[in-house]
Amino acid sequence: MTSMLAYLAANFFATGKQPLRTGNDHAIASPYGLFEASDGQVAIAPANDAIYMKFLDALDLPHLKNHPDYQSNADRFARRVAINAEIDARTRTQTVAHWIARLNAAGVPCGRVLGLAEVFADPQTQHQQMRITIDHPQHGPLDVLGFPIKFSDDPCRMHRPPPVLGADTDAILEELGRDAPAIAALRAAGVV
Repeated sequence: MTSMLAYLAANFFATGKQPLRTGNDHAIASPYGLFEASDGQVAIAPANDAIYMKFLDALDLPHLKNHPDYQSNADRFARRVAINAEIDARTRTQTVAHWIARLNAAGVPCGRVLGLAEVFADPQTQHQQMRITIDHPQHGPLDVLGFPIKFSDDPCRMHRPPPVLGADTDAILEELGRDAPAIAALRAAGVV
């Protein structure tokens, strides 16, 4: 997960400043994030000025193109709440499918926000085997997440099912220097 910090880490290394929490908004680009449609949310990523202009054209928001408060990314970032409100007001007028089609046609990166049922029904997710079923000796078939990284020469495999609660307690306590009588005393006391 640390490797996914990307530009957040680079900015921290350069400035020593903790990044601001931005929720679903991008940490350095604006507008960029989740916007409300009439039937759900759409993720929209106009990451540079050229795409931002295409984005405004696709949304029929020409008044924002020359608006003095939104000329640069820094301007838009500083006024994120205001510009997001203008965009949300427009995107709420149509469905997610409408905006996906329109933004794709304009060359603006975007995507539907999926629920987990939709994620795991997605053909790409299925092809990547991101949901696998293993046989658990106590619980029977058990669905778990697949491996995010695929190796052609040495595919990842599940070697054993997840342990049940407390299955490794004795081994861990032994690693911590407890002997069998001490572990039994902890069990008797209801500590483990």
